[in-house]
Amino acid sequence: MATSANSKEKLVFSTGSAAPIQKISAQVLREAYYNIGFHIRVEPLPIARSLILSNKGYFDGELSRVEGIDKEFRNLLRVPVAINFIEAYAFIKNNSCSG
Repeated sequence: MATSANSKEKLVFSTGSAAPIQKISAQVLREAYYNIGFHIRVEPLPIARSLILSNKGYFDGELSRVEGIDKEFRNLLRVPVAINFIEAYAFIKNNSCSG
């Protein structure tokens, strides 16, 4: 696809502002979309507001959400390509759990 920098289309994505991983996700998305002819702007918002506004169509999409979020927010369609991956673990003090 041959396009000039001035002819790139623009998309605006919303994202929850609380998670630091969102900055990495935004950069991955910007680079990927730039390569196919799009400029991306990401608007960080409080998590619930971001989802609600994206679901209502105020944004072109929602960045970096967990699988299944589309069951509650039915206007959001999952794109089945991962842009990040997080492994989360819980830790407790050694003597705080018996069993």
